Amino acid sequence: MIRYLYIILLLIFTVSSQLLAQKTKEEATKKSFIVFKPDSIDDGRPLLTPFITPGYTPELGGMLALGGFLSFKTDRENVDSRRSAIPLSFSYSTTGAMVFNSFPLIYLMDERLVVEGDFWYKTMPDHYFGVGYLETIDKPMDTKTSYHRDWWWVNPRVFWELKNKWLVGVNVDFNYTYGYEASEEVMADGNYAEFNDKPFNSGLGIILRYDSRDIPKSSYSGMFVEYSSTFYGTFLGGDNDYQVHQFDIRNFFKMGKPGRVIALQGKVRFGVGDVPYGEMSKLGTPFDLRGYFWGRLRDKSMAFAIAEYRHKLYFRDKPSRHSLVSWVGMGTIFNEQTKAYYGVPNFGIGYRLEIQPRVSVRLDYGFGRETSGFYFNFQESF
Repeated sequence: MIRYLYIILLLIFTVSSQLLAQKTKEEATKKSFIVFKPDSIDDGRPLLTPFITPGYTPELGGMLALGGFLSFKTDRENVDSRRSAIPLSFSYSTTGAMVFNSFPLIYLMDERLVVEGDFWYKTMPDHYFGVGYLETIDKPMDTKTSYHRDWWWVNPRVFWELKNKWLVGVNVDFNYTYGYEASEEVMADGNYAEFNDKPFNSGLGIILRYDSRDIPKSSYSGMFVEYSSTFYGTFLGGDNDYQVHQFDIRNFFKMGKPGRVIALQGKVRFGVGDVPYGEMSKLGTPFDLRGYFWGRLRDKSMAFAIAEYRHKLYFRDKPSRHSLVSWVGMGTIFNEQTKAYYGVPNFGIGYRLEIQPRVSVRLDYGFGRETSGFYFNFQESF
Protein backbone atom coordinates (compact mmCIF):
# COMPACT_ATOMS: atom_id res chain seq x y z
CA MET A 1 0.00 0.00 0.00
CA ILE A 2 2.86 2.40 0.86
CA ARG A 3 4.40 1.72 -2.56
CA TYR A 4 1.29 2.85 -4.43
CA LEU A 5 0.97 5.97 -2.27
CA TYR A 6 4.47 6.98 -3.32
CA ILE A 7 3.61 6.36 -6.97
CA ILE A 8 0.54 8.62 -6.78
CA LEU A 9 2.50 11.34 -4.97
CA LEU A 10 5.29 11.12 -7.52
CA LEU A 11 2.91 11.63 -10.44
CA ILE A 12 1.23 14.60 -8.74
CA PHE A 13 4.56 16.22 -7.83
CA THR A 14 6.07 15.73 -11.26
CA VAL A 15 3.17 17.04 -13.32
CA SER A 16 2.31 19.98 -11.04
CA SER A 17 5.93 21.10 -10.64
CA GLN A 18 6.43 21.10 -14.40
CA LEU A 19 3.28 23.15 -14.98
CA LEU A 20 4.50 25.71 -12.43
CA ALA A 21 8.03 25.69 -13.82
CA GLN A 22 6.75 26.32 -17.37
CA LYS A 23 4.71 29.32 -16.26
CA THR A 24 7.64 30.78 -14.33
CA LYS A 25 10.00 30.17 -17.25
CA GLU A 26 7.76 31.96 -19.72
CA GLU A 27 7.37 34.98 -17.46
CA ALA A 28 10.87 35.37 -16.02
CA THR A 29 13.51 33.83 -18.26
CA LYS A 30 12.69 34.69 -21.85
CA LYS A 31 15.85 36.75 -22.20
CA SER A 32 18.36 34.21 -20.94
CA PHE A 33 16.75 30.80 -21.54
CA ILE A 34 14.73 29.35 -24.38
CA VAL A 35 11.01 28.85 -23.91
CA PHE A 36 10.51 25.13 -24.30
CA LYS A 37 8.01 23.70 -26.73
CA PRO A 38 7.77 19.96 -27.46
CA ASP A 39 10.07 18.92 -30.30
CA SER A 40 11.27 22.52 -30.72
CA ILE A 41 14.59 23.40 -32.34
CA ASP A 42 16.38 25.41 -29.69
CA ASP A 43 18.96 28.14 -30.15
CA GLY A 44 21.51 26.66 -27.76
CA ARG A 45 20.91 28.74 -24.66
CA PRO A 46 21.22 26.78 -21.39
CA LEU A 47 18.26 25.11 -19.72
CA LEU A 48 18.18 24.27 -16.03
CA THR A 49 15.33 22.18 -14.64
CA PRO A 50 15.40 21.72 -10.84
CA PHE A 51 13.25 19.08 -9.20
CA ILE A 52 12.17 17.70 -5.84
CA THR A 53 9.99 14.61 -5.88
CA PRO A 54 9.11 11.45 -3.96
CA GLY A 55 9.92 8.06 -5.45
CA TYR A 56 10.09 4.36 -4.78
CA THR A 57 12.40 1.47 -5.77
CA PRO A 58 12.48 -2.15 -4.54
CA GLU A 59 15.88 -1.81 -2.84
CA LEU A 60 15.51 1.73 -1.40
CA GLY A 61 11.83 1.82 -0.48
CA GLY A 62 10.18 5.25 -0.43
CA MET A 63 12.49 8.17 -0.99
CA LEU A 64 12.70 11.90 -1.57
CA ALA A 65 14.91 13.01 -4.44
CA LEU A 66 16.16 16.48 -5.31
CA GLY A 67 18.48 17.77 -7.98
CA GLY A 68 18.44 19.24 -11.43
CA PHE A 69 19.08 18.75 -15.12
CA LEU A 70 21.34 21.23 -16.92
CA SER A 71 21.61 21.13 -20.71
CA PHE A 72 23.55 23.44 -23.03
CA LYS A 73 25.41 23.68 -26.32
CA THR A 74 29.16 24.16 -26.35
CA ASP A 75 28.79 25.71 -29.83
CA ARG A 76 25.68 27.86 -29.95
CA GLU A 77 26.40 28.96 -33.51
CA ASN A 78 25.94 25.43 -34.85
CA VAL A 79 22.20 24.84 -35.06
CA ASP A 80 22.73 21.12 -35.81
CA SER A 81 24.93 20.37 -32.79
CA ARG A 82 23.54 18.23 -30.00
CA ARG A 83 23.00 19.53 -26.48
CA SER A 84 25.37 18.53 -23.71
CA ALA A 85 23.79 17.54 -20.41
CA ILE A 86 24.71 17.29 -16.73
CA PRO A 87 22.03 15.68 -14.54
CA LEU A 88 22.48 15.60 -10.74
CA SER A 89 20.36 13.79 -8.17
CA PHE A 90 20.50 13.25 -4.40
CA SER A 91 18.05 10.96 -2.62
CA TYR A 92 17.26 9.99 0.96
CA SER A 93 15.05 6.98 1.57
CA THR A 94 12.81 5.59 4.29
CA THR A 95 15.39 2.83 4.89
CA GLY A 96 18.04 5.43 5.76
CA ALA A 97 19.85 5.16 2.43
CA MET A 98 21.62 8.13 0.85
CA VAL A 99 22.27 8.09 -2.89
CA PHE A 100 24.01 10.55 -5.22
CA ASN A 101 24.42 10.12 -8.96
CA SER A 102 25.32 12.04 -12.09
CA PHE A 103 25.62 11.01 -15.76
CA PRO A 104 27.25 13.86 -17.70
CA LEU A 105 27.44 13.85 -21.50
CA ILE A 106 29.46 16.69 -23.04
CA TYR A 107 30.22 17.37 -26.73
CA LEU A 108 33.36 19.33 -27.62
CA MET A 109 35.24 20.34 -30.78
CA ASP A 110 32.24 20.07 -33.13
CA GLU A 111 31.31 16.76 -31.47
CA ARG A 112 34.58 15.10 -32.45
CA LEU A 113 35.44 14.87 -28.74
CA VAL A 114 32.86 13.34 -26.40
CA VAL A 115 33.18 13.14 -22.61
CA GLU A 116 30.71 11.08 -20.61
CA GLY A 117 30.62 9.21 -17.33
CA ASP A 118 28.86 7.54 -14.43
CA PHE A 119 29.36 8.93 -10.94
CA TRP A 120 27.65 7.25 -7.98
CA TYR A 121 27.75 7.20 -4.20
CA LYS A 122 25.55 5.00 -2.00
CA THR A 123 25.44 4.23 1.69
CA MET A 124 22.46 2.04 2.49
CA PRO A 125 21.01 -0.91 4.39
CA ASP A 126 21.09 -3.65 1.78
CA HIS A 127 20.64 -7.38 1.18
CA TYR A 128 23.16 -9.84 -0.20
CA PHE A 129 21.63 -13.01 -1.64
CA GLY A 130 24.75 -14.73 -2.96
CA VAL A 131 25.93 -15.58 -6.46
CA GLY A 132 24.08 -17.47 -9.21
CA TYR A 133 20.47 -17.81 -10.32
CA LEU A 134 19.35 -20.91 -8.40
CA GLU A 135 21.08 -19.69 -5.23
CA THR A 136 19.36 -16.28 -5.22
CA ILE A 137 16.09 -16.11 -7.17
CA ASP A 138 13.86 -17.63 -4.45
CA LYS A 139 15.90 -16.74 -1.36
CA PRO A 140 13.72 -14.74 1.06
CA MET A 141 14.79 -11.22 1.94
CA ASP A 142 15.11 -11.11 5.73
CA THR A 143 17.66 -10.61 8.50
CA LYS A 144 19.72 -13.51 7.13
CA THR A 145 20.49 -11.56 3.95
CA SER A 146 20.99 -8.14 5.54
CA TYR A 147 24.11 -5.99 5.68
CA HIS A 148 25.07 -2.33 5.25
CA ARG A 149 26.81 -1.39 2.01
CA ASP A 150 29.01 1.58 1.18
CA TRP A 151 29.61 1.95 -2.55
CA TRP A 152 31.04 4.53 -4.87
CA TRP A 153 31.84 4.46 -8.58
CA VAL A 154 33.84 7.00 -10.61
CA ASN A 155 33.81 6.11 -14.31
CA PRO A 156 34.79 8.85 -16.80
CA ARG A 157 34.99 7.91 -20.49
CA VAL A 158 36.55 9.99 -23.28
CA PHE A 159 35.88 9.38 -27.00
CA TRP A 160 37.39 10.67 -30.21
CA GLU A 161 35.47 10.36 -33.48
CA LEU A 162 37.55 8.58 -36.11
CA LYS A 163 35.27 8.70 -39.16
CA ASN A 164 31.62 8.29 -40.16
CA LYS A 165 30.14 7.79 -36.65
CA TRP A 166 32.97 5.50 -35.49
CA LEU A 167 34.57 6.47 -32.19
CA VAL A 168 37.39 5.10 -30.07
CA GLY A 169 37.46 5.72 -26.35
CA VAL A 170 39.32 5.25 -23.09
CA ASN A 171 37.49 3.82 -20.08
CA VAL A 172 38.75 4.75 -16.59
CA ASP A 173 37.03 2.94 -13.72
CA PHE A 174 37.48 3.35 -9.97
CA ASN A 175 35.00 1.62 -7.67
CA TYR A 176 34.68 0.66 -4.02
CA THR A 177 32.31 -1.76 -2.27
CA TYR A 178 32.48 -2.45 1.45
CA GLY A 179 29.93 -4.25 3.62
CA TYR A 180 29.50 -4.18 7.39
CA GLU A 181 26.93 -5.05 10.04
CA ALA A 182 26.42 -8.23 8.04
CA SER A 183 24.45 -11.25 9.20
CA GLU A 184 26.27 -14.51 9.94
CA GLU A 185 24.92 -16.01 6.71
CA VAL A 186 26.25 -13.13 4.63
CA MET A 187 29.68 -13.27 6.28
CA ALA A 188 29.83 -17.01 5.62
CA ASP A 189 29.33 -16.54 1.86
CA GLY A 190 32.53 -17.45 0.03
CA ASN A 191 32.67 -14.48 -2.34
CA TYR A 192 31.74 -11.97 0.35
CA ALA A 193 34.31 -13.38 2.78
CA GLU A 194 37.06 -13.37 0.14
CA PHE A 195 36.58 -9.87 -1.23
CA ASN A 196 34.96 -7.68 1.43
CA ASP A 197 38.34 -6.72 2.90
CA LYS A 198 39.59 -5.91 -0.62
CA PRO A 199 37.04 -3.24 -1.51
CA PHE A 200 38.89 -1.01 -3.99
CA ASN A 201 39.16 -1.71 -7.72
CA SER A 202 40.81 0.32 -10.46
CA GLY A 203 40.59 -0.39 -14.17
CA LEU A 204 41.68 0.91 -17.54
CA GLY A 205 40.15 -0.13 -20.83
CA ILE A 206 39.45 0.63 -24.47
CA ILE A 207 36.07 1.16 -26.14
CA LEU A 208 35.15 0.91 -29.81
CA ARG A 209 31.80 2.46 -30.69
CA TYR A 210 29.56 3.08 -33.70
CA ASP A 211 26.82 5.61 -32.97
CA SER A 212 24.35 6.94 -35.54
CA ARG A 213 21.59 7.83 -33.05
CA ASP A 214 19.98 11.22 -33.58
CA ILE A 215 19.89 12.02 -29.84
CA PRO A 216 21.86 9.51 -27.71
CA LYS A 217 19.77 9.73 -24.54
CA SER A 218 16.38 9.91 -26.26
CA SER A 219 16.71 8.29 -29.66
CA TYR A 220 14.08 8.33 -32.39
CA SER A 221 16.31 6.63 -34.97
CA GLY A 222 19.76 5.18 -35.53
CA MET A 223 22.00 2.42 -34.24
CA PHE A 224 24.46 2.06 -31.38
CA VAL A 225 27.09 -0.70 -31.29
CA GLU A 226 29.82 -0.84 -28.64
CA TYR A 227 32.53 -3.25 -27.58
CA SER A 228 34.71 -2.63 -24.53
CA SER A 229 37.42 -4.46 -22.61
CA THR A 230 38.53 -3.17 -19.20
CA PHE A 231 41.38 -4.60 -17.13
CA TYR A 232 41.42 -4.24 -13.34
CA GLY A 233 44.40 -5.07 -11.20
CA THR A 234 46.91 -4.39 -8.50
CA PHE A 235 49.19 -2.91 -11.17
CA LEU A 236 46.73 0.04 -11.26
CA GLY A 237 46.49 0.31 -7.49
CA GLY A 238 43.40 -1.84 -7.04
CA ASP A 239 42.92 -4.77 -4.68
CA ASN A 240 41.74 -7.37 -7.22
CA ASP A 241 42.73 -8.76 -10.63
CA TYR A 242 39.94 -9.36 -13.15
CA GLN A 243 38.60 -8.28 -16.53
CA VAL A 244 35.26 -7.17 -17.91
CA HIS A 245 34.39 -7.55 -21.60
CA GLN A 246 31.12 -6.09 -22.82
CA PHE A 247 29.12 -5.96 -26.05
CA ASP A 248 26.08 -3.69 -26.39
CA ILE A 249 23.88 -3.21 -29.47
CA ARG A 250 20.80 -0.98 -29.78
CA ASN A 251 18.54 -0.07 -32.69
CA PHE A 252 15.76 2.49 -32.96
CA PHE A 253 12.96 2.57 -35.53
CA LYS A 254 10.47 5.37 -36.18
CA MET A 255 6.84 4.26 -36.14
CA GLY A 256 4.90 7.05 -37.84
CA LYS A 257 4.84 10.39 -36.04
CA PRO A 258 8.01 11.69 -34.33
CA GLY A 259 8.39 10.23 -30.85
CA ARG A 260 6.72 6.93 -31.67
CA VAL A 261 9.60 4.49 -31.60
CA ILE A 262 10.44 0.83 -31.29
CA ALA A 263 13.68 0.52 -29.32
CA LEU A 264 15.67 -2.73 -29.20
CA GLN A 265 18.69 -3.63 -27.06
CA GLY A 266 20.86 -6.70 -26.61
CA LYS A 267 23.75 -6.73 -24.15
CA VAL A 268 26.32 -9.25 -22.91
CA ARG A 269 28.80 -8.65 -20.08
CA PHE A 270 31.56 -11.20 -19.36
CA GLY A 271 33.55 -11.20 -16.12
CA VAL A 272 36.91 -13.01 -16.15
CA GLY A 273 39.18 -13.78 -13.21
CA ASP A 274 38.60 -13.05 -9.54
CA VAL A 275 35.57 -10.79 -9.86
CA PRO A 276 34.55 -9.41 -6.43
CA TYR A 277 30.92 -9.61 -5.35
CA GLY A 278 30.41 -5.87 -5.76
CA GLU A 279 31.52 -5.88 -9.39
CA MET A 280 29.75 -8.97 -10.66
CA SER A 281 27.27 -8.61 -13.50
CA LYS A 282 23.77 -7.80 -12.26
CA LEU A 283 20.31 -7.99 -13.78
CA GLY A 284 17.31 -6.09 -12.51
CA THR A 285 18.68 -2.53 -12.44
CA PRO A 286 16.86 0.69 -13.42
CA PHE A 287 18.63 0.44 -16.78
CA ASP A 288 17.71 -3.05 -17.99
CA LEU A 289 15.15 -5.56 -16.60
CA ARG A 290 13.28 -3.20 -14.32
CA GLY A 291 11.27 -4.71 -11.45
CA TYR A 292 13.81 -6.87 -9.62
CA PHE A 293 15.67 -6.01 -6.43
CA TRP A 294 18.96 -4.47 -7.60
CA GLY A 295 21.61 -6.96 -6.47
CA ARG A 296 19.50 -10.10 -6.14
CA LEU A 297 20.58 -11.52 -9.51
CA ARG A 298 24.38 -11.46 -9.81
CA ASP A 299 27.07 -13.66 -11.32
CA LYS A 300 30.31 -13.23 -13.25
CA SER A 301 28.46 -12.75 -16.53
CA MET A 302 25.03 -11.81 -17.80
CA ALA A 303 23.07 -11.33 -21.02
CA PHE A 304 19.70 -9.79 -21.81
CA ALA A 305 17.51 -8.60 -24.67
CA ILE A 306 14.70 -6.06 -24.44
CA ALA A 307 12.14 -4.54 -26.80
CA GLU A 308 10.40 -1.27 -25.87
CA TYR A 309 7.66 0.73 -27.58
CA ARG A 310 7.59 4.47 -26.89
CA HIS A 311 4.37 6.25 -27.84
CA LYS A 312 4.36 10.05 -27.85
CA LEU A 313 0.89 11.55 -27.36
CA TYR A 314 -0.48 14.13 -29.78
CA PHE A 315 -3.36 16.52 -29.09
CA ARG A 316 -5.14 18.06 -32.08
CA ASP A 317 -2.27 16.73 -34.19
CA LYS A 318 0.30 18.67 -32.15
CA PRO A 319 3.03 16.92 -30.12
CA SER A 320 2.60 17.02 -26.37
CA ARG A 321 5.06 16.55 -23.52
CA HIS A 322 3.54 13.21 -22.58
CA SER A 323 4.49 9.71 -23.72
CA LEU A 324 3.54 6.18 -22.76
CA VAL A 325 5.93 3.21 -22.81
CA SER A 326 5.71 -0.56 -22.62
CA TRP A 327 8.45 -3.16 -22.79
CA VAL A 328 9.22 -6.87 -22.60
CA GLY A 329 12.59 -8.47 -21.96
CA MET A 330 14.45 -11.62 -21.01
CA GLY A 331 17.88 -12.19 -19.51
CA THR A 332 20.16 -14.64 -17.74
CA ILE A 333 23.18 -14.68 -15.42
CA PHE A 334 25.95 -17.26 -15.69
CA ASN A 335 29.64 -18.12 -15.22
CA GLU A 336 32.15 -20.43 -16.89
CA GLN A 337 30.90 -23.41 -14.84
CA THR A 338 27.21 -22.86 -15.58
CA LYS A 339 25.67 -25.93 -17.20
CA ALA A 340 22.17 -24.50 -17.66
CA TYR A 341 20.91 -21.03 -18.38
CA TYR A 342 17.75 -19.89 -16.60
CA GLY A 343 15.59 -17.19 -18.11
CA VAL A 344 14.82 -14.01 -16.15
CA PRO A 345 11.52 -12.62 -17.54
CA ASN A 346 10.53 -8.97 -17.42
CA PHE A 347 7.83 -6.61 -18.71
CA GLY A 348 6.47 -3.25 -17.70
CA ILE A 349 4.79 0.05 -18.49
CA GLY A 350 5.93 3.64 -18.11
CA TYR A 351 5.17 7.32 -18.46
CA ARG A 352 7.40 10.13 -19.78
CA LEU A 353 7.10 13.86 -19.15
CA GLU A 354 9.29 15.97 -21.44
CA ILE A 355 10.91 18.72 -19.35
CA GLN A 356 13.38 19.99 -21.95
CA PRO A 357 13.72 19.37 -25.71
CA ARG A 358 14.11 15.57 -25.96
CA VAL A 359 14.74 15.29 -22.18
CA SER A 360 12.16 13.46 -20.10
CA VAL A 361 11.44 12.37 -16.57
CA ARG A 362 11.05 8.59 -16.65
CA LEU A 363 8.47 6.82 -14.46
CA ASP A 364 8.51 3.04 -14.91
CA TYR A 365 6.74 0.15 -13.24
CA GLY A 366 8.35 -3.20 -14.01
CA PHE A 367 7.32 -6.79 -13.28
CA GLY A 368 9.48 -9.88 -12.95
CA ARG A 369 9.20 -13.33 -11.47
CA GLU A 370 7.03 -12.78 -8.35
CA THR A 371 8.39 -9.25 -8.01
CA SER A 372 7.77 -5.69 -9.19
CA GLY A 373 9.32 -2.27 -8.78
CA PHE A 374 8.76 1.42 -9.49
CA TYR A 375 11.48 3.74 -10.83
CA PHE A 376 12.06 7.46 -11.27
CA ASN A 377 14.93 8.62 -13.51
CA PHE A 378 15.92 11.10 -16.18
CA GLN A 379 16.04 9.98 -19.82
CA GLU A 380 15.32 6.55 -21.24
CA SER A 381 16.79 3.37 -19.80
CA PHE A 382 18.74 2.88 -23.04
